[in-house]
Amino acid sequence: MTHAASREPALHIRVTIRSGEHAELCKGLGYKLIDMVIGIAQEKGLEKIYGIVLTDNKAMLRICQELGFRLRDLADGTTWVELALR
Repeated sequence: MTHAASREPALHIRVTIRSGEHAELCKGLGYKLIDMVIGIAQEKGLEKIYGIVLTDNKAMLRICQELGFRLRDLADGTTWVELALR
């Protein structure tokens, strides 16, 4: 898939983990999923991974920081996250 704005190959993933009765089962799932995506992207030779995270999603932003993503707050209540792979 190609991102319309940049014409770079892009993979779009949306992960939603809601709290509730199964919240304990999902603990750590976000980290594991993003870590797997990084590994696959590296195997495929991609140059970077980027995405948009809701600014109030502190848990996902913390995961992104721990994994080395750069974060930039956007004006609409979201945060741009980007990880250079090369």
